Formats: sequence, C-alpha cells, structure tokens
Amino acid sequence: MIRKFTYQLSKPRNWTFSLLLVFVGSVAFANPTLDVDKTSSEIVQSTITGNVTDDTGAPLPGANVLVKGTTNGTQTDFDGNYTITANDSDVLVFSYIGFATQEIAINGQTTINVAMAEDASQLSEVVVTGYSTQTRGDITGSVASVDVSEATKAPIVNAAEALEGRVTGVTVTNSGNPGSSPKIVIRGFGTSNNTNPLYIIDGVQTDNGSILNSINPGDIDQINVLKDGAAAIYGARASNGVVIITTKGGGYNQAEPEISLNVYTGVSRATNTPSLLNAQQHGDMIFQSLANDGAVVTHPQYGSGSSAVVPTTLQGYTRVVSYDPIVRAPRSATVKPGGTDWLDEITQNAQTQSFDVSLSNGNETGKYYMSANYLNREGILLTTGFKQGTTRLNS
Repeated sequence: MIRKFTYQLSKPRNWTFSLLLVFVGSVAFANPTLDVDKTSSEIVQSTITGNVTDDTGAPLPGANVLVKGTTNGTQTDFDGNYTITANDSDVLVFSYIGFATQEIAINGQTTINVAMAEDASQLSEVVVTGYSTQTRGDITGSVASVDVSEATKAPIVNAAEALEGRVTGVTVTNSGNPGSSPKIVIRGFGTSNNTNPLYIIDGVQTDNGSILNSINPGDIDQINVLKDGAAAIYGARASNGVVIITTKGGGYNQAEPEISLNVYTGVSRATNTPSLLNAQQHGDMIFQSLANDGAVVTHPQYGSGSSAVVPTTLQGYTRVVSYDPIVRAPRSATVKPGGTDWLDEITQNAQTQSFDVSLSNGNETGKYYMSANYLNREGILLTTGFKQGTTRLNS
C-alpha cells in the first residue's frame, strides 16, 4: 500500500511536503499441507513472446522490455525477438533510445508484437559525456541514460538500484546485505581481474562501488552509462565502462527558495522460503530410510520401534562447563513441541525508514542546493542492518 500526501503553502515561500508510506509484506508458511492448487489459481504466470520493430518494420535489437513496477525485464535479440514471464494482469513497458515508450497490458495474451514510433523530443535531451555535454541526437557512441524521475517513484536506498532493469547490457548484483556495495558489470566480464566500471560523481573519479551508498538517491539529477569508445576519454581506467552521476543543483534566477521534505517507510520479509520438516516428520524420514536400507531401525533421539517418537528432552546432551581443561557435563534441553522452524527464527520483518530534506535557491550570479538524509534499513536476517546520515552542499 502506497500513500502520498503533498501540501503547498502560498507565497512568498513554497513549502512542499510529501509523505510516502510503503508497506511491503508477505508471509511464508512451512505447512506441508499447503493447498498448491489454490495458490496457483490466485497468481497465474505465463510466458509472453513477441517482436519489437520500428515504424518501418525493421527489428530493434537491444530494446528494453520491462514488467511495469518491477525489475523483471529483458532485451530483444538481434532480430528484435524477446521472451518474458509475467502475470496475466501485468503491464509490459517497451522502451528504446529515440523512440516513444509504450505500455501494453497483457490481459492473457501470449504474443505481443510492438511497432515503436520515433520520439524526436528525446533526441534533444542533454547528456553528460566525458568532459562535455551533448544532445542525444549528436551522440554517435553507445551512451545509455536512466530516467531518474521514473526510477525514484519506487523507494530506492542505493543509486545502483536505479540501474537495475533499466539499462541495456548493464548487470547489477546485490549481496542482499544492507549497506553492501553493489556489483555493476557493463557488457559482461571482459577480464578475470577487476571488472568494476569507473564512477564519475560530479566530476570526481573513483572505481570504488561503495561510493554509491553515500549518495542520496533523491539528490541525483542524471545517470549516464558510457559503454564503448565514448568512455575512451577517461583512459585505461574506463576499460570496463563508465557510470556518470550528476547531482542536483539550485537553479539560477529562482523566484523564491524551494524546500522539499520526503519521508517513507516500508517492511521487507523473506518470501518463497523452502518448507521444512518438523521433528516428527524428520524422525519418520530417518526411520523410513533405515528400513529401506535393511538396517536396524533405531536412533539415539527417536528411539526404536515401528515409528519415531519425539523425545521431550534431547538425549545425551552435554555442554562445556570448564575450558582449562575442557570438561563437559550432562545438561537438560527441552524439545519444542512441533520442532523449530529455523528459517523463521533467524529472519524478521525488516523495516526501512528514510527522511530527506532539501533546500535550493539561486539568483542571477549564483545558485545552491543543500540536502540532508537519514536512512535506517534493517536486514531480513537478524543482527544485520545499515544506518547512515548524509549531508551535501552544491553551489
């Protein structure tokens, strides 16, 4: 559920407050009697194939095909063909540089062919390349741009998340640990050594991917990816490609200061976790395995006989009571009725909170942009998480 509230006061000051509440939750069950037929009838996925061409019928290789509102996407091959898996209620978004983006509802279709129409307005877009800026129509190299305004509609906590599924030939891999550095690979692995691209943050160069954690996604104005000869201006360090990030700045001749406040919170939960055996099922499995092998059906915990018996306390359990020398002594440990779901024990409903405030202004001689951000992101695994506070001044 997403709710957004915006309130604006009258002149001479424009105060814009927005509150974005995101609640993302799901429940994983370890019940072996789960009704699979009922679950599959609620969410029906199908494979959609098709062809993407321009208005003359020529195929468009490398066109982006994305399930709207997700990072599930693919690109067309050399002949303009694509294959993607999605729900019948989803909407596919087709995009290609220089062409107008199209959105098509699946509605049970298994074949969707798209003819893209040229969009002349995209050719006039100003793109930062190397030490200069060019309009999209003048660029001859392979340069991809990210629509930051579209990427930040969904809460993202790392600048690399804005690249996921939105740039052809760029792979973003996250370890899943909050605050970890993402791995970005442009056009595959070209070496067995370092494959990190070169990052240019407002003109400052680095190949350390962790720098993306220190950038507030709300401060990003433009992200461009240089893939081929366009990156040669940066020399050998750019052999794996270049990611150029330009942050926001105040505008000249602003009529009045602009203050923006954004707050969002969300909850994450592990999904699609495997179903585990309980204590009784585990004992029955061991007994059945021994019987199938023709061995004596006995076990130190489950006893002997025709069926396994779950004990009330662990049998033969000892603990270290002295370390110099090491001495162990019997101890009592109660067995939890029904056993323990260890996946449930080590995971949690992880909350994410972000607070962002910015101030920008400018006149005919100068401009400035100030921002402050606080992020608190808990990990799904217990004892993991990431907290960070950042401030920035651009003048």
